[in-house]
Amino acid sequence: MRRSFHFLSIIAALIIASLACNVPQLSAPPPTLTATATFTNTPTSPPLPTHTPAEPMATLVPPPPTAEAAVSPYQPAGYYVVPPPGGTILVYDLGNQVIAQLEAPGLYGDNPSYAHLAGHLANDAAELSVAFFSWEARALLLTEQGGVSTLRQVGEFYMLAGIPSTPFIAFTELEYTDAGLRSMLSVGELANIATAPAIANVVDSGSYAMRPLAIAHDQGQARGVYFTMIPYGIGGDIVFEPRQNLKYLDLASYQSSEVLDISTSPSGFSPDMTWLAFTALHNGPMRLAPLADISSAITLPLLPDSDRGAGEAVFSPDNQYIAWKEGSGWMMSETPNFHATIRIATTSGGITAQIPDSAIAALIGNPSVVWVQPVGWLDNTTLLLEARGDEWNNAALLRVNPDGSGLAYLVPGGFMGFVYP
Repeated sequence: MRRSFHFLSIIAALIIASLACNVPQLSAPPPTLTATATFTNTPTSPPLPTHTPAEPMATLVPPPPTAEAAVSPYQPAGYYVVPPPGGTILVYDLGNQVIAQLEAPGLYGDNPSYAHLAGHLANDAAELSVAFFSWEARALLLTEQGGVSTLRQVGEFYMLAGIPSTPFIAFTELEYTDAGLRSMLSVGELANIATAPAIANVVDSGSYAMRPLAIAHDQGQARGVYFTMIPYGIGGDIVFEPRQNLKYLDLASYQSSEVLDISTSPSGFSPDMTWLAFTALHNGPMRLAPLADISSAITLPLLPDSDRGAGEAVFSPDNQYIAWKEGSGWMMSETPNFHATIRIATTSGGITAQIPDSAIAALIGNPSVVWVQPVGWLDNTTLLLEARGDEWNNAALLRVNPDGSGLAYLVPGGFMGFVYP
């Protein structure tokens, strides 16, 4: 999510969720997509049933034992950031050592949905490449050790998603028409993205834009795109990206189906895309469920003062934990009083930690934290946080254990994504 839009009055974009490591390379390019699906943003299913735990889960419980846990195939091998003032990508291994540096003119570290890393660390780190949108060039660019090249000129770019460590992306372009805002979704391998046609068009009279969240895939072969709708061009005191519904576009049939209705906001997928976290559209508590059985969702009740709701959910690689953010107060009032709390729970609903933003300020060298959120898990028991102080561009990454212990500073920079073995 574009995490600076509470200052810049620009829509945010999220995290996606981290997906699988060891994702096999595409054995062959996917079929050329020539048909175009046109559909409207109209819900067809009734509101989701509500399943609320019998008792509030206010008591902290210890995390389950992990000594015997196997290493998840979805565990990252590193991560990449954009350090201030932007324009450069640094790739780190899990020891927090820089293993690659790439030039990225026009890329700024406030939006992971503007970049996608292709390549595995099992290969030479020098072979890693990153596709990204450049505000300066108004184009999708590719950066690698040999330099920067243009993949495709883009008019009004609006977010991308990719298959982890695989050179395959989906992205949206926007244009205004007499009928409303048109979103055009294109997908393809990086080698062919310059000529990839729009496979779906959504025209919305209320200026809602189509935002790709994740690509469903099978052994590296793209099968479908999960997307949501977001009011485009709004500003204000926005804590969580106002996503409206969740749909799935099948890349074989070009047919879309509804996963979450218009009253619901998707928050994050598990790395293996078997779990989904979501909230009610307006300041609701965090809910989670198996993607195949949304009606079985459990609710994680809000803290008493979390009047701004919940969002930014990320699952651990083994699906044992979920972390999310809750907010209270206002950022743009005459006397700003916004505060955030990072909460961690098991996916069975037991709260294991609650970390207020005040506990983070000293670690990033600021008197206060104006923004903090979970961005992913480095392994099954190490949560990665991003925090920002009064100087928005001076972001920093921190780590913490599921029980709230071990909170520590890692590296400077805005989080952009993970690298996989």
